Amino acid sequence: MNRPFGRTAALAWLLWVMALMTPSVSAHQHHHRASNGDDGPSHARRALAGGIDLRILPLGDSITWGYASSDGNGYRQHLRNKLSGGGNAVSFVGSQISGSMPNGNNEGHNGALINEIATFFNSAGGLRARPNVVLLLAGTNDMNRPFDPSTAPDRLDALVGLIVKSASGADQPLIVVGKIPPNGNPSGNSRTATFNSAIEGIVRKYQDQGRRVLLANIFDALRLGADLGDGLHPNAAGYAKMADVWYSALADAAGRGWINKPAPAPDSNGAACKGSLFWDPVYGEVASGVGSGDPTKFPGGKWWDRGTVHKGHGKDLKGKGFVHMADLDGDGLDDYVWVDAKSGAAALYLNTGDFSAKWNSIGTVASGVGAGAGVSFADIDGDGKADFLWLDSVDGTANVRYYRNGGRGSDNKWIWYDEGVIFSGKNILFGDLDGDGRADIALRGENGALVGYLNVGPGVKPNFRHMGEIASGVGVKDPRVELKDLNGDGRADYLYIAEDGSLTAYINMLDQKINAVPTWVGLGTIASGVAKGDNVIFGDLSGDGKVDYIVVNKDTGAINLWQNQGSGSTYRAGHNICLADLNGDGKDDYLIVSPGGATELYLNGGVSGTKWIWFSQGQIASGVGQRANIRFGDLDGDGKDDYLVVDSKTSAVRFWQNGGQQSDGKWLWIDRGVVAGGAGLGAGKGVRFADLNGDGKVDYIYLARDGSATAYINGGACASCDGGWLWLPQGRIADGVGVRREDIQFADIDGDGKADYLVVDPLSGAVTMYRNGGPGGSKWIWYPVAKPIATGDGYNGYAVRFADLSGDGRAEYLGLSMASGALRMWANGCSGETGGPGDGPILVNPNPVPIGDGWTKIDCTNKVVVDAGLDPKLRWNGVMAGQAWDAAKWNWGDDHNGLSFSGETSNFFHGPENMKCEETVMLNGCTSFIQCDDTNHPAGYMILNSMVGLNNMVMNQYDAISRTQIQMVSTVGSVRKTFGTFPQDNYVFKQILDYVGLGFVVGGAPLWNKMFKKIPYFKTHSDELSTLKDAVNGLVMNGFTIIKDRRKVPTVNAHLSNQ
Repeated sequence: MNRPFGRTAALAWLLWVMALMTPSVSAHQHHHRASNGDDGPSHARRALAGGIDLRILPLGDSITWGYASSDGNGYRQHLRNKLSGGGNAVSFVGSQISGSMPNGNNEGHNGALINEIATFFNSAGGLRARPNVVLLLAGTNDMNRPFDPSTAPDRLDALVGLIVKSASGADQPLIVVGKIPPNGNPSGNSRTATFNSAIEGIVRKYQDQGRRVLLANIFDALRLGADLGDGLHPNAAGYAKMADVWYSALADAAGRGWINKPAPAPDSNGAACKGSLFWDPVYGEVASGVGSGDPTKFPGGKWWDRGTVHKGHGKDLKGKGFVHMADLDGDGLDDYVWVDAKSGAAALYLNTGDFSAKWNSIGTVASGVGAGAGVSFADIDGDGKADFLWLDSVDGTANVRYYRNGGRGSDNKWIWYDEGVIFSGKNILFGDLDGDGRADIALRGENGALVGYLNVGPGVKPNFRHMGEIASGVGVKDPRVELKDLNGDGRADYLYIAEDGSLTAYINMLDQKINAVPTWVGLGTIASGVAKGDNVIFGDLSGDGKVDYIVVNKDTGAINLWQNQGSGSTYRAGHNICLADLNGDGKDDYLIVSPGGATELYLNGGVSGTKWIWFSQGQIASGVGQRANIRFGDLDGDGKDDYLVVDSKTSAVRFWQNGGQQSDGKWLWIDRGVVAGGAGLGAGKGVRFADLNGDGKVDYIYLARDGSATAYINGGACASCDGGWLWLPQGRIADGVGVRREDIQFADIDGDGKADYLVVDPLSGAVTMYRNGGPGGSKWIWYPVAKPIATGDGYNGYAVRFADLSGDGRAEYLGLSMASGALRMWANGCSGETGGPGDGPILVNPNPVPIGDGWTKIDCTNKVVVDAGLDPKLRWNGVMAGQAWDAAKWNWGDDHNGLSFSGETSNFFHGPENMKCEETVMLNGCTSFIQCDDTNHPAGYMILNSMVGLNNMVMNQYDAISRTQIQMVSTVGSVRKTFGTFPQDNYVFKQILDYVGLGFVVGGAPLWNKMFKKIPYFKTHSDELSTLKDAVNGLVMNGFTIIKDRRKVPTVNAHLSNQ
């Protein structure tokens, strides 16, 4: 069911204003299993307590915070390396963040005394984050100052007691109490020794009560001078020794069975995170998956002998050149290219797609830059056209020079752009390893082993990232290896061509492994060979995405084709998994989408203890498009995600509305047709859907290859709009941050209702966040979070997903098994206070990145402008007046050239001169409504007319009050004579007008029910009353925004802030 577009223009105004005021969130990082790192010589270490997850609260003073350590990490990074090196997943919690480490959370407060630490420990980011380990180090400042050292043990005893009482049973944390370090002052060190002796008794007391409290003897582990740089705080060596002591205590506790699994972090009840983000691994695997895709079903050896399909380039050509198959014109069909052996010049024959027809001879398209043996073709920039590559050596280390394919120019000459040397190496192979359309590089070793370099360049220039060894080889000395896509999944497979022309294949199965190392599935020998191996080449002549087996006649250059007829499963189970909320309960469900679009559903039943529950619903959609073209998102704002099919060529969108589960258990899908035309933005693979403005409806986002984003805000159903849907163009809302679109995801991390811009590293799975600040001025604002919000934990970027499984409004970090579809979850835990949506999040870079000037793209011929019969709210939003209003306020700086706000705003929109709507005089230039052509953009036309309407309303009020004043003057004459003359105070009179105007704005809407419904005419014409009410309320609410922005009186300001 289509829902009406229910937000008023004024509410939209206020939301945009609030978006500008929204502060940002502090970023707590995703935990990772680190190596030994800087923890000294590597040695085998076993996981504690069977590899239990550790959620640790470091609690104390400046030493806990990491003061005087060179990196600010104190003991925490060393300890983390020790624990995670053995196999324990570690998350530090606390309201403080310090140091260079990714997860720098702690509850260390510089200079804190014991009784002050007692007030810090129960913060939302501390004990209320439900750690299963507390590392307590308190008393250093009490001894150093000194502050009543004789009673310090009692204060520490009370603090330990508070922590002990904070949880019970399986939720009880292990408490490790540290003896404080030595003190460089002799008297201070004497007090320290006495205090530490008392700590032993405190620990024994609680152990005797059956409590899980242990001692960590840090005092004896550290030496004055060597380990304490300033005589009070440890240096690097001292902090490393502290980590050793803490680790030993934890190992002791694990041996006693004293470490419980961490309890689930408390539910934030859907509030925006105002503290720091942390990823909680407590739930582990939340979905076991659905089995595995079977790549071996792809049958090898099915080849269709098509005979000679190209007669060649000439006669007696042996040794004079080389045949290449490459798609130079970007039509999906590989073309025939003859490369001269001496010059490297290339002659092109375009593939017409009809093997019985002649090839279209273009002639020489490249003059060459050197010997033809060094020429290769591969699509480096991912534009669909093969580029010209020249390697200056074929035997040793070669430099790869890249000539970008610019296509055929207006003079029919082929254009090549020299982009310079892009790589150097030996035995270089080109192939698309990850399926992003860009050629990657592999270096072949003597036995066929491959070392990979992933091309993650977002633009025309490549950026090759080292992947390490990606294939172990075939055990043959100097084998001929090619990287070509055999099964049509977009990823290059490993092909070994023997001397007799036989072909052995290994299918590239994109996996979740770090560095994006593929899993290779062997198909065995799939072609017995019909010619010598050096006569065999590969190319996709039919355009089906699968390379064909081609034999070249070296005398003529003629080619014989064996067309690849392989078919069947070419995917893994993980490729089928989508996450979307189909029943509207706020929790994303688990969907299995087949290659043809058929969809199975498992409803998210939430968590029971730490186990996630899923309810199978079977197949709920038979499929109406290819999986790659299907998106899920709530287009109509009813809470349920809809089934959206994107045209792969035009980016147009067909909308299948989610009607929900019916009484017979079946799911209802309603075909609403094509609701977005694509706007000529590009191929469908760039289309994303996410809620950018927090109104509950997904918006249309087009990501270009360079990661830049163009957006259309979803305005909802609109009967008179193209496709029956209103899309509000925002222009480019993000310029990109130097990564490809494949590495970008949109998800609401901080819970403010707006999707954030996330960059996921393809090799490590680390995540960088740009918090969505909404539109600001004429640009969309993105706040870059200072550190990565997740550092990765065993999943590469292709296997990382974000979805709200818990239903708290904040997306979880999920690792997807490509083999089985299993999901491992790191819950989005806010380590700090939470508030209502929009209360703001994270410690971010204070310099926003203004990354949309959509309102300036609309002209007076737009349907929402010329059709006065449209709903006023649709017209207001249709011209993006809210964004224009933000731009006008942004323009209102300190230098106003002597103009009032209304006058400066009119100038900004090129409206009438001398507008002075603030002045309550008849000739203030603000009494006559203007036409759209009187301004530079329709948004300005509507904004200025709202000022005129508000001015006329206030003038009427002013006139009525003036008349009343005249009557009052004559009435109170006798009072004046008796009590004296009232002082003249025009300012007070102006304030009365302000309050009257404010009262009308705030209270006007409810008066409709009380006043106008009593008029006889409206009793029988209620529909006209409703129309009149909406029109006037639109004016009133627009006025509300203007009054709010002009407020000067503190009491008015406070009153407005409560509305």
